[in-house]
Amino acid sequence: MTMVKKVVLVGFVVGGVVSCATVSSENSSVAKEENKNTVPSSLVMNTSSSGAMVKLVEAFDHEHYYRGYMRERRFVIRVKNIAYQKQVFVHHKLTNGTWTNLQAEYRGQAGNGWETWELGFNSIYNPLMGMIADEFVIGYTVSGQTYWDNNGGQNYRLSKNAGPLLGKDTMVAAVYLYTAGNGAIDVRNVGYVKDVTVVYTTNNWQTTLTVKASYAGSKVYYGYSSFDNPNMYGVERWYFFIPSFYGQTVRYAVRYTVNGQTYWDNNEGANYIAQ
Repeated sequence: MTMVKKVVLVGFVVGGVVSCATVSSENSSVAKEENKNTVPSSLVMNTSSSGAMVKLVEAFDHEHYYRGYMRERRFVIRVKNIAYQKQVFVHHKLTNGTWTNLQAEYRGQAGNGWETWELGFNSIYNPLMGMIADEFVIGYTVSGQTYWDNNGGQNYRLSKNAGPLLGKDTMVAAVYLYTAGNGAIDVRNVGYVKDVTVVYTTNNWQTTLTVKASYAGSKVYYGYSSFDNPNMYGVERWYFFIPSFYGQTVRYAVRYTVNGQTYWDNNEGANYIAQ
């Protein structure tokens, strides 16, 4: 992931909870124009490991009680496009101690030879949800070989209703952008003072605009449930709004500055497109 365009996971790490974020005093609905004559066609800074064949961008687990109980679990995965025929899957532990493979689906091209794949299921349409344990790894089978993202040998763990979990190589992930112009970003909370900004264009990078994201607050609400922000995995959610979005093609990337370092989620250099 219809939403336009839903990303997660621009684009699925465990970090210590430091503190809530400092929210910029700049109004998040005010866009700034910059770099009028020197705009690159693509913002080309990414944080992926050069030797990686598969990586979790983000995983997400939540439950809510609107018109009945539902629990949902989602995964966003990126793989190197080595060959057309491939299988991308979540190798997931069940509560009875066995493991099963859950197949992901192709969602689109990213930059620099990467593809985005996603998996989502919920307790209404998939009874397997009731058997899901916390532990999982990401698998990718192509050209007779299987590659793994197992969180550096520790495996990933995502608890019930914990919210987002970022992959081990992910510092910032563009989560979604709706046609109404509102969107969400998840960042790893590694410092109290941080800046989260969306860089976007409506004229194919002839000019760029920026809009500040705002800290979502100490709780993120879904239906009648919520999860802590930052959550138990040290992930914070931020919200943003792009004015006058409806009816336009928007290309965008997310910039995250913390502790003197700047990180991007720019869809592996291809940027995101929403319209």
